[in-house]
Amino acid sequence: MDSQTIITAFTHILYQIVYFLFILPFDTWMSAIKRLAAQRENKALKVTEIKSQWPMFTFLKRWCIDFFFDMLIALGWIIGVLLILAAKPDGVGEYILLILAVYWGVPVVVHIVRDFFVLMLKPFSKFLGWLNKPAQHLDITIDKEVL
Repeated sequence: MDSQTIITAFTHILYQIVYFLFILPFDTWMSAIKRLAAQRENKALKVTEIKSQWPMFTFLKRWCIDFFFDMLIALGWIIGVLLILAAKPDGVGEYILLILAVYWGVPVVVHIVRDFFVLMLKPFSKFLGWLNKPAQHLDITIDKEVL
């Protein structure tokens, strides 16, 4: 093992730590802002613009998953700064912990909660996809004879 390999490995480790602590929250926040702007441009939250078989379910899915969580991420830093200013911590260390909790916690934790929410809704999504199949493509077997 040569020294260049060790330097490359430790440079990679340092970059990933810096990315995870400082860049990831900002990237997550920027992605939420871009998705919100695209929703506005595409008029994705207008029921009259939804042409699916179940427009209200589609609207609720878009509102809960696509809008609500992105809105929490986008407004989280603004509300977090106001909460930090209103808080009365005892020392500088507590201010730093509050700032890191708001900077890192809001976008990353809300995004993780969003992903879990999407995973919990996956069986319902699969069921609705199954309902869209024509009858001849459904996997239904009948064991008894029909008279």
